[in-house]
Amino acid sequence: MKKLIILLFIGITASLHAQNWSFAPKIGLNLANMTNADGSMKPGLNLGVTAEYRFNDVFAIEPGLFYSMQGFKASVEGQNIKFKSDYLNIPILAKAYVKDGFNIFAGPQLGFKVSEKFKGSEHGVSATIDTDMLKTVDFSLVFGVGYQFNMGLLIAANYNVGLNNIAKKEGKMLDQPIAQEGSSHNGVLQLTLGWRF
Repeated sequence: MKKLIILLFIGITASLHAQNWSFAPKIGLNLANMTNADGSMKPGLNLGVTAEYRFNDVFAIEPGLFYSMQGFKASVEGQNIKFKSDYLNIPILAKAYVKDGFNIFAGPQLGFKVSEKFKGSEHGVSATIDTDMLKTVDFSLVFGVGYQFNMGLLIAANYNVGLNNIAKKEGKMLDQPIAQEGSSHNGVLQLTLGWRF
């Protein structure tokens, strides 16, 4: 009988505890750039899922997992180029619901480079080359604002500020260093849509 009561208590506790969790698939637009690369913002996609744990009506924590298309675009020596660096990003965000569904959030993000490509075009001829000019790991700080509608729809805008130098010393593009001053950091503006379950 004691075992049955204990199991029942554990089940009820776990059920109540699980009610604080919600999940949201998300998709959005990236406008990415890299510092000291003489480039401009390159559009791309971010796609992933988050899990939000609500401590109360105001505070929450939101870990996530995203595939993020980053990099920059530029014109170098008469060529229009796109430097594509894709990452698997893991943010852990602290959220505060300020009023109704309006929220602000911030937190660290760990990124792992998945792929890296250089795409150039000159006189109508284009080529794509796999490169290895960036370090494998990227650390960044995420901060932004969002709104959670009662129906489940959510929208958010955030900026990811790269904290570590991601350029390898030997990294070159068209015989020029990828970072003109020897270092480069990711910077990504993200606009996302999601649906919370």
